[in-house]
Amino acid sequence: MLPDHSGLTVLKRIKKLRPQIKCLMLTIHDEPQYVRLALSHGASGYLTKETAPDELHEAIRTVLTGARYVTKGLEREGDVRIQSGSLLSPLPILSAREMEVLCLLAKGGTVSRAATQLKLSVKTVSTYRTRLLEKLRLTTTAELIRYAVDHGLVK
Repeated sequence: MLPDHSGLTVLKRIKKLRPQIKCLMLTIHDEPQYVRLALSHGASGYLTKETAPDELHEAIRTVLTGARYVTKGLEREGDVRIQSGSLLSPLPILSAREMEVLCLLAKGGTVSRAATQLKLSVKTVSTYRTRLLEKLRLTTTAELIRYAVDHGLVK
């Protein structure tokens, strides 16, 4: 987690300023939804911080050729499939912030704790929670947690 913004927010800013630049995400998040979000926001590749140096070199070489790269293990996840340069997902597309809020709540966090961690107001996080409930057609935080667990968004 970056101190002021999420990696996905930074990625979107970079791609807005320099759309042609290749970005390789290196993150602690190993949930398939984060991979989909990063790639849909323009990342050329996605690695976790546990990635071995040899795989990092392979990812850099792959991305420089214009291809996408997803760290070994995540590319085999049932929810993350890269075919013909497009992502297939059974989940609705959530914004980076919505995904962050969902994961924080699903890991047992409160709206207040999520607000503090994301450096947002409680009202803003509550708005994201409401949007999540609407998009996912759920009614309670408990259902949000169950949804995140069922879809492998939290471990």
